[in-house]
Order: sequence, then C-alpha cells, then structure tokens
Amino acid sequence: MDTYHKIKYWVTADSHLGKKAEFYTRNDALLRTSTMAYENSIDGKPFLSKMEVVDSERKVTLTYSEPKLGEYSQALFDKNTLSGEDRTRPVRAGGRK
Repeated sequence: MDTYHKIKYWVTADSHLGKKAEFYTRNDALLRTSTMAYENSIDGKPFLSKMEVVDSERKVTLTYSEPKLGEYSQALFDKNTLSGEDRTRPVRAGGRK
C-alpha cells in the first residue's frame, strides 16, 4: 500500500468535488498526479466517472459506470483486514454478507 508524505488536493469551489491531486515523497518530489471527472450521478448529485493517474512510468485511466448506492462493511476500508476474500459485494445493515 502506498503512503505519501504530502498530498495537494484541488476541489471545485461550488460543489467541493476533487478535481486534481498531487502526491509527494518525503523529499518533496512529485511522485504522481491524478485528475478526476464527474459525468455520473447518484440521486441527482455528481459522482466520479473517470480518474487518470500519471506517474513517471505510466498513465492509468479508471472509468466508472452505473454507480449504485449500497451498504458496505467497515472492514472493507480497514487496511488491517485485507485478505483474498471478495469484499466488493454490498452487505446488509448490521454488517452481514
């Protein structure tokens, strides 16, 4: 898992959506940059549709389509609980799969 010494993050003034992020090393060297686009929506609100991540070796483009609201276990977001099990499925209230 990557960790960064410093992150600069740009957001839109009106809706506070992330537009750009720069990730820096401990020596303040720019390591990678990402930009975001919001052409999806959920409940009439903008939602992430594309993220481009660029570093010195490559450019990766992530595209997101048909987003849906769901409930997810807190363990999904805990780096200490990472394992090979499939954690991409939504869970019911109460944390059960």
